[in-house]
Amino acid sequence: MGIRIFFSIIFLLSNTAQSESLRLVMPQFPPYTSEVDGQISGLGVELVEDVFTRLKTDYQLRTVPNYARAIEEVRLGRADGFFLASENTERSRIAVFSEPLLMNHWAWFMRKDDLRDPTSEAFKHSGQVATLLGSNTNHWLLMEGYNVLTKANEVVDLPTMLLDMKRIDAVFLAERVFTNELARQQYSVSDYRRQVQLSKPFGIYIAKSYVAKHPQFMMQLNKQIKLVQDLK
Repeated sequence: MGIRIFFSIIFLLSNTAQSESLRLVMPQFPPYTSEVDGQISGLGVELVEDVFTRLKTDYQLRTVPNYARAIEEVRLGRADGFFLASENTERSRIAVFSEPLLMNHWAWFMRKDDLRDPTSEAFKHSGQVATLLGSNTNHWLLMEGYNVLTKANEVVDLPTMLLDMKRIDAVFLAERVFTNELARQQYSVSDYRRQVQLSKPFGIYIAKSYVAKHPQFMMQLNKQIKLVQDLK
């Protein structure tokens, strides 16, 4: 009788843990993550939906303006994780990074007539660079000693600042995100030049507080991510 009661308790606790919804936030970062007129979409959203369907874990998803806000939501305990994200030390203090869902290429965007090398020491000190607030590209620029003039809340502001108003010398951002916005605003590839700097894995960050309560979760999550990658 005692054994039956013991296993009943284990089963109940297991079901309770599984029924808890994982609270995820995502920044406005099209074409990876986006919300327009209440409709959430994007390459990253599709991947995460696939992973969590396979994981059989309920989750809640809401949009925040940028990465700074996503990190703050996790820090304050209002979210259990965020995506899509690349890894850095600030984020890893409060959350655990998953296996990569895809690769994210970081690139420089400059005007065609500006032939300076954005990786040179001279440009680091004199070039006026813009990126998104709270993004890992912003973190990288600061670590590398660049003069970051502008930290925009949304990518929509950056093409005009670079190409029309000429308020900045370069945009440093996820390549696909900025080319998507340039095309949306009907800029031509002849208006700018592009130079890829490096590639970073894109994954999901899960709060350390959530992992502490669900110690098997990251192992299960990473297993499903690998299965999704294998099927691509």
